Amino acid sequence: MKLKTFLSLLLLFLPLLHYGQPEAGEVVEGMSEGMRNALRIELPTEDRKLIGKAWEKTMKEFKGKTKYSRKTKEWFTDDADIAALSANTVDVYARADQRELLVWFDLGGAYLSADTHPDEFAHAQRLLQDFHHELEVALAEEALKGKEKRYKELQGELKKLEKQNKDLHQTIEKAQKTIAEAEKGIEENRKAQEAKKSELDKQAQALDAAKKQLSALKRKN
Repeated sequence: MKLKTFLSLLLLFLPLLHYGQPEAGEVVEGMSEGMRNALRIELPTEDRKLIGKAWEKTMKEFKGKTKYSRKTKEWFTDDADIAALSANTVDVYARADQRELLVWFDLGGAYLSADTHPDEFAHAQRLLQDFHHELEVALAEEALKGKEKRYKELQGELKKLEKQNKDLHQTIEKAQKTIAEAEKGIEENRKAQEAKKSELDKQAQALDAAKKQLSALKRKN
């Protein structure tokens, strides 16, 4: 009974797996081949480089060769093998316009549309949701790289501060040693001055005695 309840809840919440991801809608937009039906999905970023990498990775699953045209600003995937859309290979065009992606599926003679190909269109919507998830992963990876880079920068800055702190302590230790040596020198100098003063006093007394002796000898003459 518990297993049956669990399976029922699982089936109930399966549609929520894509919660938070926008659904691709249908539009008619101009592209390199003219005005064609397309799918449009909102994007979490305007970074064309990341968008391109995520889109090429998504298309790689379908064995198509994807190239970007600077002239048309479109990614073109030639002969993609998307069985859920067509038994034949599919040409796929994609263009990023700011924070949205436009995708055209050329099924060979007709472009994918919700009215003409409802089942295939639903699959294409899921494909774009998968791409959206891929892009979110790429963004998260970029954010992680940025944080790792900043973490390493902070580690480097901390090491510099630690080295500076060590150098400052060494400077203080050297200064304290110099001060201690100077204080010792001052004390030795003080004692040397006292000894010299005592010697000077004795010499002054001897000098005075010599002067008196000389004066006495001169008076005898």
